[in-house]
Amino acid sequence: INSLVLKWPQHIIDQLVTMENPSGTVSNSDLELAGGLLHLEAIAQCFDVRERAVLSKTDNLNTLFWQRKGGSSTTEK
Repeated sequence: INSLVLKWPQHIIDQLVTMENPSGTVSNSDLELAGGLLHLEAIAQCFDVRERAVLSKTDNLNTLFWQRKGGSSTTEK
């Protein structure tokens, strides 16, 4: 099976919250949610999923629930 690995753009990496950048605006949870949503978008672009339920077989429960909720935080950003 071939897989595609994409690197986040530098302006996103620069905003990642890390020990060296505690004032960043992008959390690891945000990136996990974005990756999950990109996965679903790729499916929608490659297959006709109209009137279909699309199942994401993730092992990351937080991302799964964030996808359903539409966000990765408990507060408004």
